[in-house]
Amino acid sequence: METTLKEMALFKVTEELCSLGEVLDFCRDNVQFADVYPHVPEFWKKTIARFMNSYWIKQRGDLQTGEEWYAYAIALRKPKLVNYKLSRFGDDWGRRVTTIWSLTGTNFPFDIYNIQPRPGMTAYVAILEWNDITPTTGCFLHNDPREAFILAAQFAGETFRNALQVQLDLHPDIKAQVWAGSMRYGKCPSYLPPHPGWAFDILDDKSMEMHVTADFGTDDIPSVDAIVYLRPIIF
Repeated sequence: METTLKEMALFKVTEELCSLGEVLDFCRDNVQFADVYPHVPEFWKKTIARFMNSYWIKQRGDLQTGEEWYAYAIALRKPKLVNYKLSRFGDDWGRRVTTIWSLTGTNFPFDIYNIQPRPGMTAYVAILEWNDITPTTGCFLHNDPREAFILAAQFAGETFRNALQVQLDLHPDIKAQVWAGSMRYGKCPSYLPPHPGWAFDILDDKSMEMHVTADFGTDDIPSVDAIVYLRPIIF
């Protein structure tokens, strides 16, 4: 969508404000922007991203219009996290998520802010199970399930890359060899390329599990190891 002169002016006059609440107050109190601020999704995405982790923007691919993003910004003024759970029972995964903790399965919790998904909405959850560390879980909603899948795969790649980067920063003289494999493709070695989602390209809708390991060639530095699951869910 082309950026209008009024939208550019709105970016300019709010760029020095220090909180989302200040931006919302400015929009409410300045009538010259009354025909702009409820209709500019990119303005609200970028404004929210100034004050919050970009994960919360990527998560909400189901919000499309300026009105939806403006309502989301208003809701975030008094943020309330709703905790959902995806459960696994042995090798079987649930499909419908719930806010109720399962007593018989393994629960993988994730949060969604304020405006809740529409009933029946399909999304994708990315789960990284680490050795001796609490799993990392991210949820991505989108009106196009394929886009939700891509966002979840990117999240998995970026999360693993960040965990690996911690060791690379601590030991700048070492190199990592990364092994990534799935039930469909088997194992394939690769030295770490620059983009974070590289090894996760083998994930698709027919192969939604993989094992990825970064080895540093010495017993003095523990490997970074994760089993990754992508799972479609229904709210």
